[in-house]
Amino acid sequence: MNENLISELSPAKEDVQKISSKIHPTNSNFWKFLLICGLVVGSIMLIVLYKYVIINNSRSVGLNNLKNNIFPEIPFAYITPSITSQNQLPSESREKCPPVFDPVPTEPVIERIVIAIDEESAVKFPNWKNNVLYLTDYINSVLAKNTQKRYQIEKYMTYSISEYGTLGSNKDFHFNNGYGGTTIFFYVRKDDGPLPDIVNDSGFVNVASYNHIDKLPYQNVWLVENQNINMLMDATLIEAGGINPNRALAGRLLHELGHTNGLAFSEWYSYNFEDKTHEPPELPPYSYYSLEPQDPMSSSNQNGGDYKFSDLNAWIINHNTRHTIDYVEIANFFAPKTIVKIVMPDGSPVRDAAIKIYGAKKNCFYCKNNDPMPLLQTLLTNMNGEAEIENVSPNFELSETSNTPWMAKIIKAYKNEKTGSAVFTLVDSQKTCMIIGSNVHYINITMY
Repeated sequence: MNENLISELSPAKEDVQKISSKIHPTNSNFWKFLLICGLVVGSIMLIVLYKYVIINNSRSVGLNNLKNNIFPEIPFAYITPSITSQNQLPSESREKCPPVFDPVPTEPVIERIVIAIDEESAVKFPNWKNNVLYLTDYINSVLAKNTQKRYQIEKYMTYSISEYGTLGSNKDFHFNNGYGGTTIFFYVRKDDGPLPDIVNDSGFVNVASYNHIDKLPYQNVWLVENQNINMLMDATLIEAGGINPNRALAGRLLHELGHTNGLAFSEWYSYNFEDKTHEPPELPPYSYYSLEPQDPMSSSNQNGGDYKFSDLNAWIINHNTRHTIDYVEIANFFAPKTIVKIVMPDGSPVRDAAIKIYGAKKNCFYCKNNDPMPLLQTLLTNMNGEAEIENVSPNFELSETSNTPWMAKIIKAYKNEKTGSAVFTLVDSQKTCMIIGSNVHYINITMY
């Protein structure tokens, strides 16, 4: 730029000094004030940075760190049943109910998948492709009962056992449906002895895992089969209808595919406990299998193969056919408020009923059942017979700590020799949020 033009555009030095002296007095207190303002603004920016960058990204970072601490050098994954994630969404950022999902498709959504098997087993079971095709048809027959999700085999592949630990992130072993995809990896163990180190050390044994490839999410199912009886042996054992001793094995595949579609975080079979409050009235043993015996997420091998997803899990699959929302996010869709309502048999509310809340099961895979169960809260109902209780939590941990939250509680109510009781679980609250669409979960207890 021309120097004369710069001179014309720039104020004279003495004019700048005059303006500066008016705007910036030389008083030292003024500079102290500016310094304090700068520190305050900087602190606010750091808080905002922490809240919106660090916390909001902790879902993936937290998973990665925890995963690497437990299984070093394993690609980022959601592991089940040994789920390693602690990637909880902060409670203040939890979405209101009902959460935003895709609408239910009017026609079945077909996901094209990859089936891969170790090279030795491909030779040992030469008809494995036909058998897997029958297996896929059976899986689709279960899904067709109450969902719009279907699978179609896109390609069959074999792999060397030396590749096992890296297959989940190998692009060649995945098919892109436009939103990612799913690959099922079979490994057939050759005897009843220990697994090969590369399989055992990977941590990928009868689990579902999750990887990003080219910024798209890909789901992986890892199934370790026994050579004496497995899903690849005899297609007639997998066909729908008739006698089928292999349906339990197919149930394991259904269970892991359920995880890839966003289901059961925490594991539904972890809801298994007895009333150890040692306070009347005594509740019968509780298990989710007894409530949903057909759902492969509550048990994958106990019902002889008559599988059907529960209303909640079918709802999730139907609204998540492209598995764009993973099960860690879905676990956080629960009603943020829980109210216990105590009534008499005629429906009239019970005022000043004493409510005791006990911890029934903590939210971790290796959590023990406490005996006695700890008393967490004691409350009195209001004139409407209601009391708000502390909520359950989706914050899952692998092993129990003193801070591990509760995923199931036992509630007992007392007044004038009348009693009542109920079990409250995270799944109950999730049903209220997703299916009913309410931010308040009510637990209704009738006293007798």
